[in-house]
Amino acid sequence: MDGQNSNNINNNLNNGIQNNPTLNEGNQIPTLDNGINSNLQNNLNTNGLSQNTAINNELNNLNQNTVLDINQSSSVESLDSGLNQTIQNNNLNSVQNGAVESLNSDLNQNLQNNVVSNEPVLQVIPGTENEYQASSLTNDTVGVGAQTLGTLNVNSNGFVEPNKVENIGMVPPSNNSNNKKKKISKPLFVIIIILLICLVAFGVYYFLKISSVKVTLKDVKLNLGDTLSDNINDYATISGGKKDSCKLVLPNVNSNEIGDYEYKIVCDNKTFTGKITVNDIDAPSVLLKPVYKEINSNIDANDFIESCEDISDCNVSFKDSDIVEGYLTSAGGPYKIDLIVSDKYNNNVNVQGELYVSNNEIRYYTSCSSKATELNNYNATKTVTDLLPLGYVDAGLSYIGFSRRIYTYVFNDKDEYNEVVKDKNYLISFDNISGLAFYDDKNLTLKISTDLSLDTLNNDFGGTFPIAYSSFNTYYKDLGYSCSNSSAQ
Repeated sequence: MDGQNSNNINNNLNNGIQNNPTLNEGNQIPTLDNGINSNLQNNLNTNGLSQNTAINNELNNLNQNTVLDINQSSSVESLDSGLNQTIQNNNLNSVQNGAVESLNSDLNQNLQNNVVSNEPVLQVIPGTENEYQASSLTNDTVGVGAQTLGTLNVNSNGFVEPNKVENIGMVPPSNNSNNKKKKISKPLFVIIIILLICLVAFGVYYFLKISSVKVTLKDVKLNLGDTLSDNINDYATISGGKKDSCKLVLPNVNSNEIGDYEYKIVCDNKTFTGKITVNDIDAPSVLLKPVYKEINSNIDANDFIESCEDISDCNVSFKDSDIVEGYLTSAGGPYKIDLIVSDKYNNNVNVQGELYVSNNEIRYYTSCSSKATELNNYNATKTVTDLLPLGYVDAGLSYIGFSRRIYTYVFNDKDEYNEVVKDKNYLISFDNISGLAFYDDKNLTLKISTDLSLDTLNNDFGGTFPIAYSSFNTYYKDLGYSCSNSSAQ
């Protein structure tokens, strides 16, 4: 039986080492095999294992405190010597088949567990340094240190298994590479600096340009008598973030008196002062009327003025009085008379009046007007009036040979009226009619006066136009016109 047990141990050890891929490397396996075989045969001659537990404890202790360096022959020799010494000290007297098998199994397991690297070194297993220590071995007993005897675990084969050491609560080693702060790269640092500079520059620009108000004053010219504006934009161009805080101040400005005045624009704590000039800068607005005179009669320039509007009065004069005097020497017309209309501040306008000269004294004017008709393109009506001067001739009160035709337009829409009259010049063209203009803004009425020659009357009548009052009066009534008379005096 002794030979059978030793052979079984030897075979199991050889099988365990050969089956371990790490132990099969190198030439260390024969040395380990021979050493273990020799020691086991020498110590298992007549004596068996007296205590399975003691041997198992000793083997576990040897496993926990020793790391085999398979790549070095001295490590295998150390294992061989340790096993031999352990078995001799325990004076193994008998061998039991189950104990040897347990020893074989544990030894194989221990050998596999102790292969830790390609270059193993002999070192203590971390965490088991103080767990327990084996007592000195006696002839018949494998002792276990009293320090941790109560904490050992015994497996089903009677061998002691070491307690696992849990690293619970231990602080893991710090990773110095992760704890190191990353340094900012130089390009990134330069970019950050540039951005900061841009932000500061924008802030300064915003404060100086955008947030601050900028005021550009205007030289304001006001026509005498005009209404003074209270719109701040008529006095200055204001920009900037605080322009809404600016206010217009107009101290002691009299638009009805010519002179220079100051105005102020106050923005927060800043005051800007500008100038207003009140002057008569507009020429008079003039409406003319035709003039009828007898040969060698007196004439005045104001005879041609229907109306003249100017705050500082109107002065009317002939541009060339000698030419006018020449027209008065013979009957005829209409003669074009150049007039100058000005105010006392030398604002003037040139206009042209129309003069009729008659051989007979004008006593009455007969006006015959048509019915009102609708205009095609405007919301307005149109009336045609013929104005005929009358005097005494051989046949009695008669038409004296020259007259005017007046077109009257009455608008129902103010915007259309203003569109047509615009600047209200003394001459106007509208509805294919051109002539002297007369404006009535209150009644939205425009009148255009044109010359009505005897040739036009003859053409309308279809022959010689009758000059006797009763005859032409009947003619107009037959046309549906209504006629009225007024005195020339």
